[in-house]
Amino acid sequence: MLVLIAAFGAGGAVGVAADRLLHIRHLENQCGMSYLDQITHDWHLSPAQRQSIDAIMDRQHQQITVLYKPLTTQMDSLGKVADHINDSTQRQIRAVLTPEQLALMDSLRADEKRRAERFKSTCKD
Repeated sequence: MLVLIAAFGAGGAVGVAADRLLHIRHLENQCGMSYLDQITHDWHLSPAQRQSIDAIMDRQHQQITVLYKPLTTQMDSLGKVADHINDSTQRQIRAVLTPEQLALMDSLRADEKRRAERFKSTCKD
């Protein structure tokens, strides 16, 4: 069981790490703000500071893109394999649970989704 959970976590971690490394400037927080918009707001950046940080992040994005370009196809393939492993893991876990446990798991997941939606709806610009 622990191996299944570890495989699920590892698959998710690979996908998230690859996505963040290649697309950090386009990440959005739960309120839908870009990373740059978020730090501009949180750090109270002046327009000149924002422009400087934007240029710095552009260079970083270009460097990371060049660094990972040879691995992009492999990372895409790994993401697909990780998704397959995650789906398989979920099916296997669900097969072990009783109907009551499945209902509880589904209820907890629905609660998490509702909390995330509620948080997202309370975000302010």
